[in-house]
Amino acid sequence: MNGPMKCESKMPLPAIWRDRLGIALSVLCLIHCLLTPFVIGFFPIGTALGLWQHGFHKIFLVIVPIAALLAFVPGWKRHGDHRVWYWGVGGIVLLSLGAAAGEYIGHDVLGPSALVELGLTLVGGACLIRAHLLNRALCVCC
Repeated sequence: MNGPMKCESKMPLPAIWRDRLGIALSVLCLIHCLLTPFVIGFFPIGTALGLWQHGFHKIFLVIVPIAALLAFVPGWKRHGDHRVWYWGVGGIVLLSLGAAAGEYIGHDVLGPSALVELGLTLVGGACLIRAHLLNRALCVCC
């Protein structure tokens, strides 16, 4: 157990927090996608107040790639492993396709378009989490 902790101390604090921020944003996105249909169904006041509008997707499609770049570029300069980019870019593409599916197919909460949007977003978020975990693991002992 002392090995990873000893190696992690070699990482600068901002590098550790960049991947943690990326993971937190990806998890927040996943939670949003999983809970939205239930919140809309059980708490219509959230919908009436605009708390669950699809503007969230547009905001996150700006924030998530920025957070990913802030973590992946310095990490890649340390470890040079392209797998982080494959997972990260794939995740961002899937998130973008999920948001586009919601915008262009429709927003029926329990219909087929919602399942496509949910599936793409969940897999995209999972890919981003994988990319951040891989980036952090590769950076730990560089």
